[in-house]
Formats: sequence, C-alpha cells, structure tokens
Amino acid sequence: MLNGTLWLGGLWVRESDVMSIEAARQFYTAEIKRNPESASAYVRRGQVRIEERNLDLAVNDFNEAVRLDPKFATAYIGRGRVWELRLDHQRAIDDYTESIRLVPTANAHSNRGNAWAAIGAYENALNDHNESVRLGPTVAIPYNNLAWLLSTCPDGRFRDGERALTMAKKSFELDNADDPNKFDTIAAAYAESGDFDAAVEWQEKACALAEGGLKESLHSRLNLYKAGKPFRSAK
Repeated sequence: MLNGTLWLGGLWVRESDVMSIEAARQFYTAEIKRNPESASAYVRRGQVRIEERNLDLAVNDFNEAVRLDPKFATAYIGRGRVWELRLDHQRAIDDYTESIRLVPTANAHSNRGNAWAAIGAYENALNDHNESVRLGPTVAIPYNNLAWLLSTCPDGRFRDGERALTMAKKSFELDNADDPNKFDTIAAAYAESGDFDAAVEWQEKACALAEGGLKESLHSRLNLYKAGKPFRSAK
C-alpha cells in the first residue's frame, strides 16, 4: 500500500484528493445508517479503519460485509489485509484465495504474493506477483511488489536483479509520485544488480522522504549499500 492513499470504492485514491480519514469514516458510517444492508459501505469503512489501525473494528466491518454478501470479493481482500497486519499470514492467504476464486484481480494476487513471501513460500509468491502484473499491466503497485521480491528474496533461486530493476522502473513510469517505499524498492534492485552507487543515491532519496520507524529501516539499508552489500528480507 502506498503512503497517503486510501482504498475507496475499489480504487487506491490519494487521501488528500478525497477527504480526511476521519471524514471518510463518518461518511461511510452515515451510509451504513441509511442502508444497513450495504456490504460495500461496510467494506469501505473497514478500509478506513485499517488506515486508522483500528483492526478490531475493521475486521468486524469486513465480517459484516461477508455476511451480507458472501460473494463480495473485495471484502475478503480487506479482511486479508487485517490478518496480514496482525501477522496471521495463513488466514490472510485463505481470504485472498477466496477473493481470487470469486474475482481474480491484480490486487488480490499481489497481496497474496506478499503473504506467501512472509511465510517463506517464495515460489508461490513469485507466481502471484507475476500474475498480478499480468492482470494489472497499468497499475504501479504490482510491479513494485514484484521488484521487491526479485531484489530481496532470501532464496537466491528467486532473485533477478536485472528483471527487478525493469519492474521497479515500470512502477515509476506508471506512478512517479514521491514515495519512499518505491525509492526503497528501486534502490534494492540496483543493489541486487551490483550498482551500489545508484542504490545509495535512491536510498538517500527514500530516507529524505520517510518518517518514524520507516526512516530507521531505510537508513539501515542505506548503510548496507554504502558497504557494498545488498539487502535480504527476513526469512
């Protein structure tokens, strides 16, 4: 998920272009009061609550959406995201799989790819990220997620610096907004390709944009690249 974006109505939308997170929650709460049978309103409020990191209420909203419409694929994606944030990756995989069974989308495959990688199922992760790019050829996030796996996978069989760099550049081509996560990815791709000067340059840009805990992790990778070492995700 890109910083400063909100999943509204089936699309990633920049929060500044729509409304504040609090206003969005109030809006969807009012929608639910007007139409308590609206699974869509519950999903949208659940996504807002993820942004607020109110995960207990978020999962309640997604559960209600699934109860109202068991074939609403986006509800399973949202609930899967909650499980991921709780580090319950298998439950996330289960919900993403159900979403894919109902409606195969780039978003569901990309999310499931991340969850597979988190439990070390790298072949499954690569397959999902490849499918995500195939299904969403004009969407930046799938390319970024694929590039990250190809750059940082602990298992060398699944790393490919040259392809990672191609995917990272494609992500920028589709969305060139200043986002530290995307700069972090292209820096990792350069490092995996052996171009540590470029890796340092891009990682410094990422660090300049980041805040809080993210800034600390980006700086740790910057130090690796300055030492001529690529980054490996945790197994």
